Amino acid sequence: MAATISDLERIELDPFAEQNLRYPHAMQRTLLEAGSVFWLDCYETYGVARHREVQQVLQDPQHFISSAGIGLAHLRKPGAWRVPSPIAEADPPQHDIVRKAMNRIVSPSVVNGWRERFLQRAQVLCDAVLAAGRVDGLKDLAEAYVHDVFPSALGVEPHRENLLIVGHHNANAAGPNNELFKRSQAALEGIMDWYQRHQSPAGIIPGGFGAQVFAAEERGDIPQGLASPMLRTLLRGGLDTTISGLATALWYLASNPVQWSILKRNPKLVGNAFEEALRMESPTSSIYRTTTEGARVGDVDLLPDTKVQVFVGASNRDPRKWPDAESYNVERSLGGHVGFGFGIHFCLGRSIAKLEAECFLSTLVERVAEFELDGEVEFRAVNVLRTIKSLPLRVRLH
Repeated sequence: MAATISDLERIELDPFAEQNLRYPHAMQRTLLEAGSVFWLDCYETYGVARHREVQQVLQDPQHFISSAGIGLAHLRKPGAWRVPSPIAEADPPQHDIVRKAMNRIVSPSVVNGWRERFLQRAQVLCDAVLAAGRVDGLKDLAEAYVHDVFPSALGVEPHRENLLIVGHHNANAAGPNNELFKRSQAALEGIMDWYQRHQSPAGIIPGGFGAQVFAAEERGDIPQGLASPMLRTLLRGGLDTTISGLATALWYLASNPVQWSILKRNPKLVGNAFEEALRMESPTSSIYRTTTEGARVGDVDLLPDTKVQVFVGASNRDPRKWPDAESYNVERSLGGHVGFGFGIHFCLGRSIAKLEAECFLSTLVERVAEFELDGEVEFRAVNVLRTIKSLPLRVRLH
């Protein structure tokens, strides 16, 4: 018999309050102590935050489906304010068909072929901006780099302002229909012609992997009509999370000179330094699944057709899983972190994000002797995106 709501710990806080979005750690600790599953009064959803239960939910697509929406809006009911993704919001077998085609398009061998170009662009950027001695690690480094290399690999026009609007709106739309969503919706409407053009073959630059998505549709590798929605998913999902992860790595390395020294002595740890940043401040702070008949978390049976908010960020700081969970450690063994998701919806762009991070951070390690924070770090309030707004750094080159 399913547990009644009164059987669970009821959480009254709003995970989408701007204070909780900018400064989530206290909220995450509260959720981690709330039990294996709890009830969020604010949105009438279940919640899971502990690492074991988060992994359980994410690897059980039979009982915790994605097709009803990975955001708060229930896509099978009236009033939804989101347009679904053809891969992130699809269940087997459709998910498996699209995923198989996309895995070929962005296979590890294909992505690794971009390494030389990504590394060269990182070197050009660092040489151009680091000599000033003071930089904004978010705008001048992480954001500038990702907006340089990812659009060119995808085959879309690099337009930083528009791409930021798209990415932030995607994250805001996955939360409630609140003021953050309404403001980003208004901004998106202002660039709608540009946005729609870049979801069509006419808006794709030949040679990028976006063109391969339309070619896959023509061959019948993915169902007709899904190429344009897939481009929309790639446009809105391939930038902000990587920018967030890179900026977080810069923040923690600048704040932890011992960890920076370890990385300087062993540059092969740059990939681990990036993934530890994803663990500490998971860019996708939460995601949703929807229960089916038979859904269960631990020893608790859940009501069917009910949203479950999966707190990825809290899970990655769960002391039950991670010794010294709130400390940044570039040498940490990171098996099991869910910063890239988990289960069948494991991040499609993981290899791209890792390549970007490795090329950028290895270039930084080569050129920078010391760096430190040069002021207060500012955070941006975006519904399911943990991201920095401003990261002032002071840099000393070799």
